Amino acid sequence: MSAAPILLVEDDENDVFFFERALKRAGCTHPVHVARDGEEAIAYFTKAGAAADRASRLPLPCLTLLDLDLPRMAGLEVLEWIREHMADLTVPVIVLTASTSKRAMREAYRLGAKSCLLKPSHPDELVKLVQALKGYWSTEEPGGLPNNFRER
Repeated sequence: MSAAPILLVEDDENDVFFFERALKRAGCTHPVHVARDGEEAIAYFTKAGAAADRASRLPLPCLTLLDLDLPRMAGLEVLEWIREHMADLTVPVIVLTASTSKRAMREAYRLGAKSCLLKPSHPDELVKLVQALKGYWSTEEPGGLPNNFRER
């Protein structure tokens, strides 16, 4: 069975490039699906959440990394949609943003984000962040709980 994907919701091409590079450098084997805006992220979840023949559509991600500043639909709106429409979803959503707004971060937590992290400014710092995410949140089960929460 192949590793469940990571859903990266990011509109900045440079951030996508550096994140994918950091994943490789960190030894992460999860494929990455990129949604370029909030509407694409919701489209991914609605196709993945379809009950019939889920595997041939889009597998649920093991982790969602969400930028807050997105075109067409902001990251906080995406979090609100996930909370309202997919409340039973166990996929952790991590906000990864350049914003330092405490108000936005408080709102992200209220809407169900598991963590809010500032985007590192240096590629080596991004690799360290990815390694930490990999160690804490990585799972082979689509929509599953992170390794540190699995029943043994």
